[in-house]
Amino acid sequence: MSNGPGQEWMNMKMRDGWALNISRGGVRAILEESVELGEEYEVTVGEEGAGGLTRRGRVVWVQDEPDGVIVGFEFIVKDE
Repeated sequence: MSNGPGQEWMNMKMRDGWALNISRGGVRAILEESVELGEEYEVTVGEEGAGGLTRRGRVVWVQDEPDGVIVGFEFIVKDE
């Protein structure tokens, strides 16, 4: 997961994670590094460039765990 192109004001870190489940509205994922509520990322599920699904996503909840975090990303519709 990475912040999208053209977002110079955002932290451009890439975060690897594991999707736990995905729906039309978003994805729940496990990450090793913490993220902040409201941050926006380009979320790719699957292999980037090899048919993976990529959508803009906003962090809507974070659950801290001993070895990382479980995160809820809401997909952002272009109209917003």
